[in-house]
Amino acid sequence: MRQALAKAGVKLERGDAVLIRTGWSKLMGKENERYGTQNAGIGIAAAQWRLAQEPMLIAEALAAARAYEFAFIVQPLKLKGATGSAVAPMAIR
Repeated sequence: MRQALAKAGVKLERGDAVLIRTGWSKLMGKENERYGTQNAGIGIAAAQWRLAQEPMLIAEALAAARAYEFAFIVQPLKLKGATGSAVAPMAIR
């Protein structure tokens, strides 16, 4: 993970969003057994390091667009009496 940050010329700071593009979704519909039985992602040591940096958000899809810096906006559904909802996230470059 540190090598990827250095290659992109960015520094992970407290409160940042972390985007990891595994390319795993390209297997859906093509290699369903592999897609459904294995998991993509980083190792335990990288995950522990990443969490120690105190990111605000961990995501994947924007990395494909090389969106390294953006304004992140989350709009929850307005549900009366609810304690949570689905969200409509937006990334504005």
